[in-house]
Amino acid sequence: MVPNAEIIERLTDSAFQERGVGLLITGGPRDERSKMASMVLREFVNAGHNCLAVTPFELAAAYHFGQSHRLRGGDVLLIKDLGRLSQAEKDAIEVIQPCFGVTGILETILDQRRGNAATTLITTEHDLQELAAQFSPRLANLVGAVGFSIQLDSYSEESHADRL
Repeated sequence: MVPNAEIIERLTDSAFQERGVGLLITGGPRDERSKMASMVLREFVNAGHNCLAVTPFELAAAYHFGQSHRLRGGDVLLIKDLGRLSQAEKDAIEVIQPCFGVTGILETILDQRRGNAATTLITTEHDLQELAAQFSPRLANLVGAVGFSIQLDSYSEESHADRL
């Protein structure tokens, strides 16, 4: 188990930031995932990086309405709560689904950011198998390839880090 402080230290190292490697934060309560992602994002901002934080729905809407350059080109992109939608977002997706496919847009942006070595942070309560079932196996593979992952333990301040 790796303490949160050590994870933050490793993620905010300038050598790590320059590589464009991503991070997947899973497990634990939503507020713990958000707290970890916010701490990491704050360090990227403090280091002078251009950062953007969006929900999957906001990402798909920005892409659809001509903002794909912001999603592909920013130094750091945080996709918050992948797999979780508010009721309003679910209702909106039902209406706009014929216009654009959310899964396809997520796959495109993740694939492009990976190709550009752009840092991507993702938080989700789901494991990769659940993401594959909810979205697609390709999306789960792209999410799993972000660089390394952290499984938060909801019972302590410790985290399980993979590929640090």
